[in-house]
Amino acid sequence: MEESGETDTVVEHAFNALNLAAWTLGGAAVGLLVAIVLLFVVHLSGKKSELMNYMHRRTRAPLCWAMAVFGAWVGFGFSGQEEALGNLYGLIRHVLLLLVIATMGWFGVALAGLIQDAATIRIQKDARDAQRLQTQSQVVRRVLQAIVVIVAVIAALLTFPAARAPLTSILASAGVISVVVGLAAQSSLGNAFAGLQLAFTDAIRVGDTVTIGVGNTSEAGVVEELTLTYVVLRLWDERRVLLPSTEFTTKPFENWSRRDTEQLGTIFLQLDWTVPMAQLRQQVQKIVKECDLWDGRTWNVQMVASPNTVPNPVVRIVVSAKNPGDLHDLKCEVREQVVAWIVKEIPWALPRGRNQTMEVQQINQDIGEERVAELAQELADISGKTTGRYGVPDHDPIHAARLAAAKQKTKTRRVRRRSVVNEDSTMVITGGERLFSGSPDAEERRKIYDGPGDETIKRREETAIMQALDAQGKLKETKRR
Repeated sequence: MEESGETDTVVEHAFNALNLAAWTLGGAAVGLLVAIVLLFVVHLSGKKSELMNYMHRRTRAPLCWAMAVFGAWVGFGFSGQEEALGNLYGLIRHVLLLLVIATMGWFGVALAGLIQDAATIRIQKDARDAQRLQTQSQVVRRVLQAIVVIVAVIAALLTFPAARAPLTSILASAGVISVVVGLAAQSSLGNAFAGLQLAFTDAIRVGDTVTIGVGNTSEAGVVEELTLTYVVLRLWDERRVLLPSTEFTTKPFENWSRRDTEQLGTIFLQLDWTVPMAQLRQQVQKIVKECDLWDGRTWNVQMVASPNTVPNPVVRIVVSAKNPGDLHDLKCEVREQVVAWIVKEIPWALPRGRNQTMEVQQINQDIGEERVAELAQELADISGKTTGRYGVPDHDPIHAARLAAAKQKTKTRRVRRRSVVNEDSTMVITGGERLFSGSPDAEERRKIYDGPGDETIKRREETAIMQALDAQGKLKETKRR
């Protein structure tokens, strides 16, 4: 009888084990079958939607595992072996529940990645806002994935009875903890929120040319990378500067490619008071029209107000170029050619100081009535004669000698003012004169100042126009009310 009782017990345990395995594996199989059906439907939808193809590739593995584990957990619960297994039943069920939470979190992280895939699809169809969409999608993906992981960890901890009470207290006091953490990590959190602000307000984007610093210490750089906490700038000399995101949200900065990359540049020259402005303008016009760096928009030559510390007048030359790189080389080239022309053609216009001593000499003239009568008679005699130019008789030899001497003196001055006659003044660029053009490296350096692209700039211009129109419409509605 005892042997038959033991046999019945063994058979009962074996039956319970087979029953438990059948329910658990059956539930896992059903869950896996449901996952396969869902993936098949998503695959069929991928023929019409490219986003579904991305979803199929991203969620294939996590969905299968999550549904299989969930089915095993449900099947294990329906097995009805709680009394037979005792404490082991609760342990196995708890482990399966933790696996369900983990695989569901994995599936949620995979789904969050679809946001970046959707941005990629949008960029492939319309690349006008490529950099902005890419930056924003990366930020949103990372934030959502972080939220999913935090929720999964909290859900897993809440499955432990011993951790529920402390965790509930911690969540209840989350306000106080958040204040303490915020004070401790104020700088880091500020940078994170500043990065979100930069990403979604479109203040700057990858490819924009911005300036950092103030006044003479400012430097221009191109936004090479935009992350959640810092911005990477590439300077003209190939250096990289990493700045916290708060530098662009709390301090003013210049964005040279916000609407377009075209710029005006100024060249200041200190010259003499006798500089012929008309000739200088003609020469500047000739120089800029022959230069391939000038964009054909603007050139200007004016004598502006000089500082009190400068004794000579200041001439300002304004030129335009399509981007900051071309403008730098254009200013240098115009300055060099203008200075060379002044030295050669009008050297007297070079800046110089003057110290003039005034000598006063007193001359006593006889202004009596007899002297006045003699002068009047002399004028009357001159007016009665046949005169040439300047009221002097044509046959007067003295006047002819004076005129010849004056012509010779003028000719001598002109010769002195010129350097080498018939010298070819054409400047041939042999290399080294330009920083952003003239060589492969310079051309590559110039490309970094082309801005984020014509399509992006055009889109910004359209957005600005729409905002202006909306503002006008709202103003009209307010006036009507």
